This record gives sequence, structure tokens and C-alpha cells, in this order.
Amino acid sequence: PIRPRQPNVSKMSSSATTSSPPPPSSRESVVRDQYDIVRVAEWIHVNAFHRIAIQVPDELLKDAASICRALKRELDARTTTEDDKDSTDEGKKKRREVFVLADTTFGSCCVDEVAALHHNADCVVHVGFSCCSKTSRLNARMVFEEKSLEVDACAEKIREHAKSVLGESVNVVVVLMEQNRSWCSERMEKALAVGESEDGGKVRYVVSSMPPNVIEPTGEARIGKEDEETVRLTSASECGTNGENDDGNKIHVTLGAARLKYEREMDKDFKDPNTKAFVWVGDANSPALTHALLMISSATSDASPF
Repeated sequence: PIRPRQPNVSKMSSSATTSSPPPPSSRESVVRDQYDIVRVAEWIHVNAFHRIAIQVPDELLKDAASICRALKRELDARTTTEDDKDSTDEGKKKRREVFVLADTTFGSCCVDEVAALHHNADCVVHVGFSCCSKTSRLNARMVFEEKSLEVDACAEKIREHAKSVLGESVNVVVVLMEQNRSWCSERMEKALAVGESEDGGKVRYVVSSMPPNVIEPTGEARIGKEDEETVRLTSASECGTNGENDDGNKIHVTLGAARLKYEREMDKDFKDPNTKAFVWVGDANSPALTHALLMISSATSDASPF
């Protein structure tokens, strides 16, 4: 028997899908929120970066492709049709390339400028835990994975720990928030402040704030459309930390990547190791915990009085 000719399915599918890009996958949609894709894309767009290197630690490599696709999709939405059709050399420069760095030269907490510069990157988007050390030439945007936290329940546990374990001699409890939970630092501070007043103010709590999410180079930088002063001010406003001179009643301390701020009246208790204790809010096996412990034990200057 003569069999009827089968239609060319692949050719039909291709012609049906070329008119519009495929919708984002469910995983890509989760990644978009989890890794702050919209604000990262805005930072790239405002500063006119065009070759973007994504640095992802080994434990988050499973999300690398989704991060790259989500960021490229968000950047494409900000590219005009005229720029996309421009085939001149200047037009090609306007098109953005997003790529993932395969291996890091140093530890994953440091921005790998060496690998990024080998690929002529304009900037680095660093994902995961960061020591927030300065870069030399490239601008870097930190992206801290956001993990959930029951803030009120956690604050209650910290208060119970201060009462039952730390003892009467402790007057100051420093709460170090892991970077992936620092998004709720302000809520934690407010929750502990309520408990502080209920407990009669015997124990004071200092909660680390969210670390800076923009790292500026110390040397030559490839800034883009905006001048360097404008970008510097933009970066400072994104950090979410107050300057040394804007609040005379508070003392600001940098502990590695952590930022602490406390009332001047607490200074004596804060500097006394016998009246101060630390509480870690984060994963027990996190490299950030090791980093914090090393910084606490080695910080002896007036700027970091531990």
C-alpha cells in the first residue's frame, strides 16, 4: 500500500516559533527573583556595559545558565529596535554579550578580574558569597542569593539564647546575618528592638546590615555613558550604609564584608570582649561563617574594635 506523505514537522515548528522568543521557563522565573535580575540589568543598562561576565561559585553552577538567560532577556527588553537592527560597528558595540566565567583564578569570594579581562569584559556580576574586596579595573555588581528566614521566630530564639546561655555579664549581642539572609536585616533589627524594650534594655542588639552590592575599582575603570562621579554616587546610594559624618550619634564598623552600626553610648560595652557576644544567623557550613570568625579574631584596630 502507498503511505501518505508525512508533513515536515520540524520545518513547521521552526516557522511557527521564529516570530517571537520562547517564554521564560519556570526555573528562569524563579531565578529572576532569587538573583535580583531586574536591578542588575538596570545597573548594566544605566552604565552602558556591553560585555558582562557572570561569576558563579561551584555550589550555584546549576543556576548559571538560567541566570545568564534571564539577564540577557531583561537586557534585550531594554534594547531599542533600532539598536538591534543597526549593523554598523557602532551598532554592534551596543549589543550586549552575557557569558559565564568557567573557572576562577582565586577563591570564589573574590571578583575574578583576571579571567574577566581575558575576555574583554566591561564588568563582572558576582553571584554568591563575597568578601567584598576592592577591584582594580572592573566595576562589579554583587548578587546575594536570597534565602527565606522566619524573622520573628529567629529573633525570639536569639533573645532566649541571650537570657539562658550568654549570662548576666553580656550587655551587647552582635547578630551577624549571612549575606543570603541580610535582605531582612532591618526587620530583624526591629524585631529585636521590640524584645529589647520588653526585657528592660538589659541586653542591646546590633544587627549587621546588608553589604554593599556595588564594588568600584581603585584604578582605571571603564564607566560608560555616565561620568565617574555620577556612578560613584549611584554606587554609594545602593550600598545602603550611612557615611561616617551623617550621624554623629552612631559608630560605624566594618567587619570584612559585614557592616555594623551602633549607638556611641554602647561603645564601652561593645569594645569589651567580656560584655559582648556574637550570634550567627545563617548556614552552619557556610564559608561566610569561617570568614567572619577569622575577621573577628584578627580585627584589633580602632576601626574594627573586636
